[in-house]
Amino acid sequence: MTQRAVYLVCAFAAALLSAAGLDVSPAVEVSLLAVAVLALGVPHGALDVLHARRAYTLDRPVRWGVFLTLYIALAAAVVWAWVLFPGMGLCGLLVISAFHFSGDLGPGSPAHLRVVHGLAPICLPALLHADALADLFAALAPAEFSVGLASGLAASAGPLLAATAFSLAVAARKHRSAVVDVAATVAVCTLASPLLGFGVYFCLLHSWRHAARTARLYEPSTGELVWGAALPTLATAAAAALALSVVESETWTAGVLQVVFIGLAALTVPHMVLIERIRFAGWVGTASADPR
Repeated sequence: MTQRAVYLVCAFAAALLSAAGLDVSPAVEVSLLAVAVLALGVPHGALDVLHARRAYTLDRPVRWGVFLTLYIALAAAVVWAWVLFPGMGLCGLLVISAFHFSGDLGPGSPAHLRVVHGLAPICLPALLHADALADLFAALAPAEFSVGLASGLAASAGPLLAATAFSLAVAARKHRSAVVDVAATVAVCTLASPLLGFGVYFCLLHSWRHAARTARLYEPSTGELVWGAALPTLATAAAAALALSVVESETWTAGVLQVVFIGLAALTVPHMVLIERIRFAGWVGTASADPR
């Protein structure tokens, strides 16, 4: 099956099962999400080394050393800022994620579809699961702030769903592939629990599609692709294990959530510094048809 087919099947299946009453304990959801993000999510960012090698002509050890030092320093700065200002850190992650996710649709997709698709994983979980979302946020920011943020997202979810329906209707004839992708994202992010919906979307659409585009753009050898993804992923796993051993949290589940989402924020910022200029250039070097 292609990447797109796997995502559509899993997204609609998770949405239907959730609507039918699927109930998974939070501890199991958090554990599965952590494993999935490490195995499927982190490697797509690890491939930043391929982008950096071309963008900054990293042909000497000194240049590689400077690049890696700056990359790690920027990630560390994000963690430091989150620790000092957790509410601002959480809001910042949601904002940059919505912007970053808007680039997941195929080439030629209209801007209005990209906007609603980027917002869907951020806002729509609050439509039916505002309390669960507030509990999730409470592991990442002060409880009162988390309740207010979840309530604000819940208030925006209804209008966003209406705008998405209108956007899908407008684009249905000319952009059927993108419309189906958006519909799947809306379904899983609305009906499934926040962690399940995010995990399916982030790992099976965002990360997998980005990795496919990267491979198509640079045409690395199998060894370059494997090692380019594996080495940074292993380093991230080691850093996550160290962070989990020292993080202070009321429960093990809260600690894992902190490591996963603060870690994602720390990796997303330098990742976007590299990727967004490639995105706005249209992933030059790829074929006009998006790899699926």
